Amino acid sequence: MSSKTTKQPWRKYDASFEAQVLNKVENGQSVPEVAKELGISEGIIYHWKSKSNTKRSMRVCELEREVAQLKQPLRQADTKRDILKKSGRRAAALIFAKPT
Repeated sequence: MSSKTTKQPWRKYDASFEAQVLNKVENGQSVPEVAKELGISEGIIYHWKSKSNTKRSMRVCELEREVAQLKQPLRQADTKRDILKKSGRRAAALIFAKPT
């Protein structure tokens, strides 16, 4: 006895459908529930989740790098402010004076 398995043809899903599926999962529905409800495989949902998490992780790294870049001028301004507080205006003017 041989059992025949029929392969399902590949289906293309657009980005909005993928986002809708991921939204359902993020809002507490289980992957098997969503897969059954929408008639898609659990595997594709898990794949989309993994891909989404990777993109999110990359975005977090980009944001952390941007925050670090923005903090640098802030630290410099804080240092200048502290120098101005500790020294008189005249001394600070000499320190920060740019040569002409």
